[in-house]
Amino acid sequence: MSSSPSQSRRLKLIHPLAGCTIPVWLKLLKSYGGVDSIGWTQAASALLITTLGTPLRMYERLRFGRAIAAQKLDPPPVFIIGHWRSGTTNMHNHLLRDPQFGHLSFLHCQAPWAFLSTESLANRLFAKLVPATRPMDNVELGLNEPMSEDFALGAMTDITHYHSYYFPRHGDEIFRRTILFEGLSEAEIERWQQTYRYLLQKVAVAHNGKQLLLKNPAHSGRLPTILKMFPNARFIHVYRNPYVVIASTLKLMDRFLHLLALQRHDWDAVREACLVRYQLLMERLLRDKELIPPNQLFEVSHEEMTSRPLDVLERAYSHLSLPGFDTAQPRLKSYVESLANYETNRYGFDDATINHWAPFLKVALDRWGYEPPGDRPANSVANPAA
Repeated sequence: MSSSPSQSRRLKLIHPLAGCTIPVWLKLLKSYGGVDSIGWTQAASALLITTLGTPLRMYERLRFGRAIAAQKLDPPPVFIIGHWRSGTTNMHNHLLRDPQFGHLSFLHCQAPWAFLSTESLANRLFAKLVPATRPMDNVELGLNEPMSEDFALGAMTDITHYHSYYFPRHGDEIFRRTILFEGLSEAEIERWQQTYRYLLQKVAVAHNGKQLLLKNPAHSGRLPTILKMFPNARFIHVYRNPYVVIASTLKLMDRFLHLLALQRHDWDAVREACLVRYQLLMERLLRDKELIPPNQLFEVSHEEMTSRPLDVLERAYSHLSLPGFDTAQPRLKSYVESLANYETNRYGFDDATINHWAPFLKVALDRWGYEPPGDRPANSVANPAA
């Protein structure tokens, strides 16, 4: 069984499942075949923290339960969607310069059941363990840095795609079940909605009721459910050259799996699965986005966003009838100027890779007319560590 190129570089971090509950832990172990020897240490430490954290979770529900239940999500969230590595993080980071928005942070994801009552403790506990930048790129990372809700949901429910990083041998099953909602009963979807709404209400309480700005690529496959929950929500869809998206996704998968996997995995199978999942997700997104009223959906390419971000942001505010662009503009401009020297990752593509990927990327190539990137450095994306 082949391994990820980074699997030997495992780091000793507090595993995200440390914020889990015992029932979710047991269900995951039963559903996905347990933990291999490579994950024993992480699993044991996470289970210990989970057990010790039970009183804190109970205390938080008692102390903040009424405030959370009373918290309205009005106006509804603004959702940033698109495949992973399509530029959703870049869009999120720009818009969060606007102080009218609240967001879900790294700290919220590490302690989703208890962050309202344990913020000070959690800051001391996690601060020294958080790397300076995200594992898949050069974007700054800290306890208050924005994250996707599925990271937090990974410790709250068995329905989240993050479990594919923890139990990679079941990655395809987890993708279809937790993103496309295939095979889920109405009761299971309703349970997921209740958990998700509870999480968002908690985050809104933490931000004193601000409108939430959320970036979650997984929602690209869940639009009917999200629209059912928030029929008046606004959506920003960011898309990008799919060859670059897949290359960057492979790098993300490599880093996440070597940090978080509790099971051994076959890297060749992971690489092929990324292609299949891209096709499935984009087909679902392009179909279901037609359900969104036109005035609630703004679409833009990552390439345009990076070339003239202030123009794109002004159009987004206007199209989605979001207030406050003039007030936020100085902060947005300052952030754009701070990125002047930021360098994105570059990837090499040989002809064999391009030809192999093309059928899986056809849905996006046909829709947006992208071509393979013109440069052909010597290193190939077949090895994401290159």
